[in-house]
Amino acid sequence: MSELFKNIRELKSILYGNSESEPVSEACAQLTQEFFKEDTLRLLIKCLPKLNLEVVKKFMIDLLIFALFDAVRYPL
Repeated sequence: MSELFKNIRELKSILYGNSESEPVSEACAQLTQEFFKEDTLRLLIKCLPKLNLEVVKKFMIDLLIFALFDAVRYPL
Protein backbone atom coordinates (compact mmCIF):
# COMPACT_ATOMS: atom_id res chain seq x y z
CA MET A 1 0.00 0.00 0.00
CA SER A 2 2.83 2.43 0.73
CA GLU A 3 4.09 1.99 -2.83
CA LEU A 4 0.62 2.74 -4.16
CA PHE A 5 0.35 5.93 -2.08
CA LYS A 6 3.80 6.98 -3.28
CA ASN A 7 2.71 6.47 -6.90
CA ILE A 8 -0.51 8.42 -6.36
CA ARG A 9 1.50 11.30 -4.88
CA GLU A 10 3.77 11.28 -7.94
CA LEU A 11 0.77 11.27 -10.28
CA LYS A 12 -0.77 14.18 -8.37
CA SER A 13 2.51 16.06 -8.71
CA ILE A 14 2.32 15.62 -12.49
CA LEU A 15 -1.32 16.73 -12.61
CA TYR A 16 -1.10 19.64 -10.14
CA GLY A 17 2.56 20.60 -10.16
CA ASN A 18 4.27 21.22 -6.84
CA SER A 19 5.76 24.06 -4.82
CA GLU A 20 8.67 24.26 -7.27
CA SER A 21 6.95 23.86 -10.65
CA GLU A 22 3.67 24.19 -12.48
CA PRO A 23 2.00 21.23 -14.21
CA VAL A 24 3.09 20.60 -17.80
CA SER A 25 0.11 20.10 -20.13
CA GLU A 26 1.96 17.58 -22.33
CA ALA A 27 2.86 15.47 -19.28
CA CYS A 28 -0.76 15.65 -18.08
CA ALA A 29 -2.00 14.52 -21.49
CA GLN A 30 0.49 11.63 -21.59
CA LEU A 31 -0.42 10.57 -18.06
CA THR A 32 -4.10 10.57 -18.97
CA GLN A 33 -3.52 8.50 -22.10
CA GLU A 34 -1.37 5.96 -20.26
CA PHE A 35 -3.81 5.76 -17.37
CA PHE A 36 -6.66 4.69 -19.64
CA LYS A 37 -4.53 2.66 -22.06
CA GLU A 38 -3.14 0.44 -19.30
CA ASP A 39 -6.58 -0.12 -17.70
CA THR A 40 -5.35 1.46 -14.49
CA LEU A 41 -8.83 2.78 -13.75
CA ARG A 42 -10.15 -0.78 -13.33
CA LEU A 43 -7.30 -1.63 -10.96
CA LEU A 44 -7.89 1.54 -8.94
CA ILE A 45 -11.59 0.74 -8.65
CA LYS A 46 -10.74 -2.73 -7.32
CA CYS A 47 -8.51 -1.13 -4.65
CA LEU A 48 -11.02 1.53 -3.56
CA PRO A 49 -12.00 -0.21 -0.30
CA LYS A 50 -8.37 0.03 0.85
CA LEU A 51 -7.81 3.67 -0.13
CA ASN A 52 -8.71 7.03 1.34
CA LEU A 53 -11.88 7.85 -0.57
CA GLU A 54 -11.39 11.62 -0.53
CA VAL A 55 -7.93 11.35 -2.09
CA VAL A 56 -9.13 8.96 -4.77
CA LYS A 57 -12.24 11.04 -5.49
CA LYS A 58 -10.27 14.25 -6.02
CA PHE A 59 -7.67 12.46 -8.14
CA MET A 60 -10.31 10.79 -10.32
CA ILE A 61 -12.23 14.03 -10.87
CA ASP A 62 -9.08 15.80 -11.98
CA LEU A 63 -8.02 12.89 -14.16
CA LEU A 64 -11.40 12.89 -15.90
CA ILE A 65 -11.14 16.64 -16.47
CA PHE A 66 -7.73 16.14 -18.06
CA ALA A 67 -9.13 13.28 -20.16
CA LEU A 68 -11.87 15.56 -21.47
CA PHE A 69 -9.33 18.30 -22.14
CA ASP A 70 -7.15 15.79 -23.98
CA ALA A 71 -10.12 14.54 -26.05
CA VAL A 72 -10.89 18.09 -27.14
CA ARG A 73 -7.25 18.80 -27.99
CA TYR A 74 -6.70 15.54 -29.86
CA PRO A 75 -10.01 14.25 -31.23
CA LEU A 76 -10.06 10.73 -32.64
